[in-house]
Amino acid sequence: MLKWHDGREPYKKTCRWIMAILVLVLAYTILNSIIPRVSANNEQAYIEHTVESGQTLWDIAVMYRSDADPRQVIYEIKKASGCSALIRPGQVLLVPVK
Repeated sequence: MLKWHDGREPYKKTCRWIMAILVLVLAYTILNSIIPRVSANNEQAYIEHTVESGQTLWDIAVMYRSDADPRQVIYEIKKASGCSALIRPGQVLLVPVK
């Protein structure tokens, strides 16, 4: 094996190690961006709300999420609860908490 006059390994062997490390880092980065992350924090929390007489989805959306656009909250309530725009007193709705 070739040695430098001070005992170091040849330049080619060092370059191969550096290239191997760079390829592994690149492969890790690509896989990490492709594979979706699964986390316990992705679970959606809901508040159960029982509809009272005279309440609308708009009222309920503003009641629980006054900081958000009521139209978006209404969409989320309908999606989570599996209901239409027509709600009735006594019906239980799931209101997403963010």
